[in-house]
Amino acid sequence: MRRRLLLLVCGLLSAVLFRLRTRLRLKEVSYVSYLEVVRLVWSFESFEMLGGVAG
Repeated sequence: MRRRLLLLVCGLLSAVLFRLRTRLRLKEVSYVSYLEVVRLVWSFESFEMLGGVAG
């Protein structure tokens, strides 16, 4: 369940970033933001694997 929620959040964030990129026409800004999102997700998954999140 937690993984499904995480995937949903990632999908929404990537959709928002894609829309921002097409609106701003600045690939660099969206790329950096996307990398930030990936880094946050990775740190969250690592935290979950270490047993920091109960359930």
